[in-house]
Amino acid sequence: MSDGGEWSEEQYSYDEATGRHSPNPAYEGTRALFELPLDKSKADPARAAELLEQAAARRMPADETAPNDFLAFLESLSQIPLEKCTLLEDSVKACIPDAEGKISYTYSYESEECAWEVVAPDRAVAEMEFDEQGYCRDRLFSNMGGFFVGAFHRDGAGEITAMMWIVPEELAP
Repeated sequence: MSDGGEWSEEQYSYDEATGRHSPNPAYEGTRALFELPLDKSKADPARAAELLEQAAARRMPADETAPNDFLAFLESLSQIPLEKCTLLEDSVKACIPDAEGKISYTYSYESEECAWEVVAPDRAVAEMEFDEQGYCRDRLFSNMGGFFVGAFHRDGAGEITAMMWIVPEELAP
């Protein structure tokens, strides 16, 4: 857990030899690292293997020799029809550009299946690509609770609103 929203080498150190994580003493922000006692006798190896297999099937290719796969993934993200997704009403927030033309957005989500936080700091509006409906699909999130897409919308007056959508499983890339 940290103020950055995601694990990073700036906040934590990882020892590959031991597999242990530790706080990076040079990081000055907020972060917490704690150990959870787990009872191995309650583990379900078959279910764990199934979840790992599902995660691997949904993972983007990391092979740098196949950049077209990544471009195809980005294209598929832009093709998700938001009208078939469910808008998270409490995620809708107006974004006012600062003096440098940048916007920021933060949203926390919690359900019975998952909890996460989106932090999109300092997005340069001039670098964002909006489609013909005025949407800029920013990111696709995947976790145990499903798929979510973050989007910015620019209306005819140039006002920008950020929001999150739940993507139906049949539309997930």
